Amino acid sequence: MRKTMRADVRREQRAPAWVLWVYTFLIVLVSLLILPWLLWKIVTVKNRRTAFLERMGLKGLPRKREERPFWIHTVSVGEVLATVPFVRKLKRMCPGLPILISSITPDGRAAAKREFGAEARIGCFPFDYPIPVWLALRSVQPRFFLHTETEIWPYFLLMLGRKGIPTAIVNGRISARSCRRYGWFRFFVRDVLLSVHVFAMQTRTDCLRIIRIGADPRRVYLTGNMKFDLPPPENPDGKRRAFRESMGMGEDSLLFVAGSTHRGEEEVLLSVYAKLKRETPGLKLLLAPRHPERCGELYRMCEQAGVTTERRTRRRAQGGNGDNVEVLVLDTMGELADIYAAADLVFVGGSLVPIGGHNPLEPILYKKPVLFGPYTEKIADTVDRLLDVAGGIRVGDGEELLEEAGRLIRDPGYREEVGRAAYGILAGHRGATERNLAILRPFLYPVEVDQNRGMA
Repeated sequence: MRKTMRADVRREQRAPAWVLWVYTFLIVLVSLLILPWLLWKIVTVKNRRTAFLERMGLKGLPRKREERPFWIHTVSVGEVLATVPFVRKLKRMCPGLPILISSITPDGRAAAKREFGAEARIGCFPFDYPIPVWLALRSVQPRFFLHTETEIWPYFLLMLGRKGIPTAIVNGRISARSCRRYGWFRFFVRDVLLSVHVFAMQTRTDCLRIIRIGADPRRVYLTGNMKFDLPPPENPDGKRRAFRESMGMGEDSLLFVAGSTHRGEEEVLLSVYAKLKRETPGLKLLLAPRHPERCGELYRMCEQAGVTTERRTRRRAQGGNGDNVEVLVLDTMGELADIYAAADLVFVGGSLVPIGGHNPLEPILYKKPVLFGPYTEKIADTVDRLLDVAGGIRVGDGEELLEEAGRLIRDPGYREEVGRAAYGILAGHRGATERNLAILRPFLYPVEVDQNRGMA
């Protein structure tokens, strides 16, 4: 683990050919076993039908082969937002450099289009199978591939190695559970990771874990979390007013936002909300499921719970007339980050059930107090920092959530105190973007830049 750059960062290694062939055989075998389930999903879920074509490499990836872009892959919205400062600084370093941003989720691609506009092309990441990967690489022909976070796609990485395309993982993290799972196949994962030239990890623990599953220690760097480099949001008061007006929500109402929720959490949240509302009649709840295709399920759940419910799109179309809706279901994509501006308190989903927790930094940017459950291994470093400064509140179950949320609702001064403490962790942990760019400099320089065609 190193914080400084050494000249060996560009040395070439790649996995033996047998690794590629064995993995190809195994994924074809597994695909045949899950084919009935996959076909059922494609037929029954509209989003899955569209995503299937894109991830098969049949549509969604721009085709301008002469550009040979710098390909940056992001998993979803949080990772897209974290790359914004990185991409802007990269463009200043290398004017004319063509950039492709890919994501797996529709939300991620919508966020990328909103954030980057004409600065980058947007595409969908392919399935990790021979034909989709071959079509994607043939179409894009990247000069460099950059993966944010750490989802290991073996076939894709193996093909990058075979083609000699420089590859890096930045903002890397690996949970204890993933480390154990990958560790069972370390003999294979080690060869796959030979294709990665740089592992720029968020924490020392992440560095140790990636080494444990097979990464070359000479390629592992401790750089920090780029999500701490997110710029302060523009006009938060204006965003708060605009959202509340569009929803017909008065300033005297309190808004409890539950972001990126999963099945098993919404039932708890609705039960807690019903009890909180008896004490605070003006309290509203916004449910934002992690997977938008579940909005219909949530709507029916709310109706069965006996609360007046509306979808965000329908409420907006009606002009936010009236203030009688108790629970709002967010059925739009890429909007949650801005909606946090209108919140008074926030619950971060994926943490009351064993998912591992989702990004709490987006509400923290608006100085909102955040609550989260016991399952936070994916965001452990951020949670530890929040708990150290009393800027976040961990709850073990629905009863504790009721107690802590009630305290935040009853005490405006306490809400502001927790929100300010949370925001304070950002200042002391910035700089990961600059450190990652410094590590990647050997891959970018010396280069000559043609303003019309990108890097020569």
